[in-house]
Amino acid sequence: MLDHQGGFLRSEMAIAANCYVALSRGAHIRTQTMVTGWETNTDVVKVMTEHGFYKAKHLVISVGPWSTQLVPSLDHKLQVTRLSFGWFSSEFPAEFVVNKFPTWEHGSFYGFPLAQSFPGIKIAKHWTGHPATPDQVDQKPNLIDEKMLRNYLQNHLPWVNNRTALSFKVCMYTHGGPFLDFLPGEKRVTFISACNGGGFKFSSAYGEALADLATKGETDLPIQFMTLD
Repeated sequence: MLDHQGGFLRSEMAIAANCYVALSRGAHIRTQTMVTGWETNTDVVKVMTEHGFYKAKHLVISVGPWSTQLVPSLDHKLQVTRLSFGWFSSEFPAEFVVNKFPTWEHGSFYGFPLAQSFPGIKIAKHWTGHPATPDQVDQKPNLIDEKMLRNYLQNHLPWVNNRTALSFKVCMYTHGGPFLDFLPGEKRVTFISACNGGGFKFSSAYGEALADLATKGETDLPIQFMTLD
């Protein structure tokens, strides 16, 4: 499939823009603050952190691979895996610029072209990975990670392979869902988990549904396939 109207978003800039709008509308953002637990009663939800606690009428839990730590009932429904991705230079950079080369997906791999301020041609693997524990995952890319990407490049994009690897990173996928629902027995707590690499892509729809559940107790969006039942 080739979509001439398709494209990509700079996720970091999009998240920063959303934070800016949230702050301008009165939100409070607490970064670098570890959540240690939460509890609820008929009137309020209390969230405990390493810097104190917060109270609210409703709690939305959206913690990615750490979901089972805050929602133990999901323990046997989710699995976290480790994946790596990287950026490579090319012998022919003019052929991989954004107005010539597409954002693409091929089997379990995908990538992005060269664009202004991008550190090279991005290559990544989607879906599968090695089982991992969030707090103990190896965040340092290794030679095995690089070999996996270079094997793909050698077979499909040789003009990029054997060139300089500009950067590598490690991410985690949470498999088993996706789930978006009230926690069983909790009318003041909703959660989302196991977005399987699609959390950012569909964040506007997920966010709207979660906002509806938190403020109205229901949503018109078709989330039935994401409930725990």
